[in-house]
Amino acid sequence: MNFIKNSALIFTALIAITSSNNAIAGYKANGTVQIGSTYFKGGLNSARNSSGTRELITCLDKGTSITCSARTKSGKYKTCVSSNQVHIDSVRGIGMYSWIKAEFNSQGICTNLWVNHASHY
Repeated sequence: MNFIKNSALIFTALIAITSSNNAIAGYKANGTVQIGSTYFKGGLNSARNSSGTRELITCLDKGTSITCSARTKSGKYKTCVSSNQVHIDSVRGIGMYSWIKAEFNSQGICTNLWVNHASHY
């Protein structure tokens, strides 16, 4: 009898875990474009589906360098460039649901670049 109760509990737990994973598998975060004095960040999908027509976040692969840019709904705009191979490789991995954060210096050089590909975005 104890074996049956334990089996039932394990089965119920597995169903709960499987159901909860299925419920969040397609979730995409709302990463609206934000610009600070030394950074910009946002999600491509959020910018694309923004209610305004101005919001933008993009990176362009130029082969030996990249240019990343962002524009908020209010029109604030920043851009940075880099020839760092790590940054170039990151840009080459950007997908339609990626989230990007770029940090830059006063000369407009990208000093750090993050591209998030996690399934929850």
